[in-house]
Amino acid sequence: MDEHSEAKWAYGVIYDDLHACGCGYADARLELVREALRDCPLYDGSWRKYDSPIGEWFLCLLDGAGLIEHGTSIGGSWLTGKGERFLAVLDDEDSWRALNGDMGPGYCECAECRPA
Repeated sequence: MDEHSEAKWAYGVIYDDLHACGCGYADARLELVREALRDCPLYDGSWRKYDSPIGEWFLCLLDGAGLIEHGTSIGGSWLTGKGERFLAVLDDEDSWRALNGDMGPGYCECAECRPA
């Protein structure tokens, strides 16, 4: 049985939940996600940073991936447990380097992460 890796779990979030890939500006896109998650909760006024159609759509993507959730307005979003976990991985230097390497760390194959 494979050992669990939070970086590999996060790799699955990036590819399967955020529907991102490793081409182009992958590291810069991941930095945008990290910054947005760090901004949460957004109801303290930091939502203004995302107060545009593209900013709102970006928050909707994070919501759809289960990283944030909101009540009456996407501008009042807060982190979910999954979002807190994902942000912790992004804030870990070793995991950040692994996720931003040439091909990333790949999917985690432990019993917890492997699809049923």
